[in-house]
Amino acid sequence: MNNSLKVRYRGFIIACVSMLFSYSYGDGDLEARLWQAAKTDNSCKPITYRGMNADLYNEYGQTPVMIAAEMNNSRFIDCLMEADVDVTIADNYGRTAFDYVKNPQSKPNEEYSVKTYSALQKLEVHQLIGDTVRITKEEFDYKKYTYTIWIEGALCQEFLIPEGIKCFEKEKINRTDTASMIFDKDVNRGVPPLFAAIQNRSYETLLDILDDGTDVNMKFKRVLPLMHAIYQNDDKLVEILLKYGANPNF
Repeated sequence: MNNSLKVRYRGFIIACVSMLFSYSYGDGDLEARLWQAAKTDNSCKPITYRGMNADLYNEYGQTPVMIAAEMNNSRFIDCLMEADVDVTIADNYGRTAFDYVKNPQSKPNEEYSVKTYSALQKLEVHQLIGDTVRITKEEFDYKKYTYTIWIEGALCQEFLIPEGIKCFEKEKINRTDTASMIFDKDVNRGVPPLFAAIQNRSYETLLDILDDGTDVNMKFKRVLPLMHAIYQNDDKLVEILLKYGANPNF
C-alpha cells in the first residue's frame, strides 16, 4: 500500500471512530461530562462547549459555572465563552457564581481566587455583548479588582454593563480612562467623599458636600471630579459640578 493510500485509509478510520464516539454519548452523558469538567478540566478549549446550554442546575440550584467558581477552575470558566451561560443566575439560596469564589486564606489561594473572579467578569461581559462588537483590549487590575474593556462596533451605553466593569469605545480612549483604574467596587475605601458621591450617583450627598465648601476642583490621584462625572456618563452630575464652579478646561 503506497503512502497516499495509507494516509487516506488512516483518515477514514479516524473519521469512523469519531462518529461512533460522538453517537455513543446521549444528552445525559454530555451533561455529566460538563459537571465533571467544571471540577477538574484545566485543558479545555472554547470550541468544546460552543453553542451548548451550560445553564444546567442540580437539586441545590447550582450550575456548572458555580461549581467551577468554588473550585477556582478559571480555565473552565474561560472555556464557556462560546456556550450559552448566564453567570448572574442564583442558586436556591440566592447566591450567584461570584458568591462562590472563595475568600483567600493565603497568598497562593488569593491568586487563584482573583483569576476566578476575573474569569467570571470576562464571561459576563462576553455573554452580554455577544458577537455584535469586538473587544479590542481587556485589563484586569489584580490589586483593585477592576476590569476594563475597550470595544469597537458599538457604544458602551448600548449595553447594560455590570457594576464594577468599566467600558470605553475604541474611538474615545482619552485622558478620562485614568479614572477606570482607581475606583473599585468598594468606592468608599480610601476615596474622598466627593468622589464617592459621584461614583455612587448620590446627588443629595454631592450637593451637601459642595455646600459645605469642598473644593469642586480638587484632584484625587490626578483625576478631577468633573472628569469622573463625565466618565460616569451622568449629565446630572456634570450639571451640578459645573454649577458649583468646576473647571471645564481640564
